Amino acid sequence: MRMRRPTRGVAAALVVAGPKGVYSCGSFAAAAAKQASCQLTPAQLNSVSDVVLTNAGDLWIGSSEGLFYVAKGSSNVSLVSAVDAPVLAVAFDEDAQTPVASGVNLWRRLADGVSWYMVETPGIVDDPPSGLEFALDNTLWITNDVCVNQHFLQNFTFHRLGGYEGLPTSNLTSIAVASSGAIWIGSLQGAMRYAQGAWKYFYGSRWLPTTQAAPPGNSVASVTVIDVDGQETGIVATDGGLSIIRYQSWTLESKAAYLQSVVYPLHTRYGLICEADMSKFGDVRTAGQYSADNDGLWTAVYVASQSFRYAVTKDPAVKQLAWQAFEAMEFLNNVTGIDGLMARSVLKKTDPPPTDGKWYNSTVFPEWIWKGDTSSDEVVGHMFAYPLIHDLVAETPEERGRAARLINNTLTYIVNNGYYLIDADGNHTTWGVW
Repeated sequence: MRMRRPTRGVAAALVVAGPKGVYSCGSFAAAAAKQASCQLTPAQLNSVSDVVLTNAGDLWIGSSEGLFYVAKGSSNVSLVSAVDAPVLAVAFDEDAQTPVASGVNLWRRLADGVSWYMVETPGIVDDPPSGLEFALDNTLWITNDVCVNQHFLQNFTFHRLGGYEGLPTSNLTSIAVASSGAIWIGSLQGAMRYAQGAWKYFYGSRWLPTTQAAPPGNSVASVTVIDVDGQETGIVATDGGLSIIRYQSWTLESKAAYLQSVVYPLHTRYGLICEADMSKFGDVRTAGQYSADNDGLWTAVYVASQSFRYAVTKDPAVKQLAWQAFEAMEFLNNVTGIDGLMARSVLKKTDPPPTDGKWYNSTVFPEWIWKGDTSSDEVVGHMFAYPLIHDLVAETPEERGRAARLINNTLTYIVNNGYYLIDADGNHTTWGVW
């Protein structure tokens, strides 16, 4: 299957070539694909490999029977006799108004609109092409199983982009060019984008319709790119479905706001910033929070972020978020009943019982249990957050005193115990060793 948009900057249409013919989609937003007005049947074309819709509305179709042309509004399918071999990929140069087709070799129509010339590419291009596309500078990009080749038509030279040049993977299947000039490439192991000398790789469930690190879902049959509301949008067709990857410009503030919306309520439990699992893959509505070793550390990092945020914005709502998380860290200290010893995590006795780690009944809050064997990285997290709360968030002597007390208790406890963190059982914790 091959999916293409008009060759230069028109977002309102897509064409799709498949085993049963060629189809057009007049409106991407409506996604109401209909069979093209020219009745292109499998019997005429045999196996279709590629299709290009020009800005003028003409179709160029590559198939096992050769190269075909259909003028806009016509139902006549014309075979280009000069291309006397199966065609694997097609492209169209809008500036020169010339098509290019490739099988084992490369064909290009001359400016007279009639004559064709052939370039023998074996030995120059690594493998038979899987895709052709003109970049905005009119360089012809050629994908194949091994690498990408750039063909500079002005001087008939080729340049190779492979693994040494940063190509993320091989087994390339298709190529498209964005109006920004970015190059999008599909492969059997995901999709990629090349712009300004840098590669971006899209693989796995973060980007593609898959639940695992293998097919189905990661093998890309075709990739194209359009503009939607001024945003570069990659359309990636895989063996597991369709993926839409949209490039959006975010300010740091808007990105932070999005991440903040993910934290609450998905990653909070008793005020702590905690881990969460989804019972159904990818469905955040099924997320469930649980106790883990690093509840204190993750909460400390969050406290730090909100402290810096409050220092800049002075937003009372931000102070409330920072202070709420700080109080959860304070509770990790208070629940142990030992000044200077913080718990890894806490549970209420009514919660499902823990299945791992070393747990103690709180002697201060009888309805709670706390997780011991606190590590040095937990301590470091706490000691990172407390001074920030003290210096950037606390505004009264009482608030600053609460942060200062935790700093003093932690350092005093470690120093007085010979630079060990002593657990409630009288032994130093596994990693609480300085």
